Amino acid sequence: MPFKRLLVTLKPLLLGLVTLLSWTLPSPAMANALKGLQVTPKTCVQEAGASSCNMTVRIRYPTILAQPSCLWLSSVEAARQQLQCFAQGTPISTQRQVRLQQDGLIELQLVNGNVVASAELRIAQLIESKRRKRRGLGWNIL
Repeated sequence: MPFKRLLVTLKPLLLGLVTLLSWTLPSPAMANALKGLQVTPKTCVQEAGASSCNMTVRIRYPTILAQPSCLWLSSVEAARQQLQCFAQGTPISTQRQVRLQQDGLIELQLVNGNVVASAELRIAQLIESKRRKRRGLGWNIL
């Protein structure tokens, strides 16, 4: 009985809290914008001793922008490189060949210079493991 009384007392408070939360949650458009720049894959794997890493990346931005914008690739050692520009109202979705020597950054930038979103690209290097030689007869009683 005390639990039911407590539930009856808290019911208006819980309904008010749920209503308040539903007003403060972002709209679907805002939720898409918060996802940011979608870049796949984000890691390029290069063999040990290779000087650079080549990969094809797919780049998407879920929100259509009201201003012209451009995608830029930058890294520490290389000059900033423009990948592609988009007219206002155009969906941002492209596939590009990228060559990296170090970790890089892809930025979506408006024509006025404001950065809308960015995503990191990383380089992973393959390192051969030294295998242990197996000693013994090669058979097991169990």
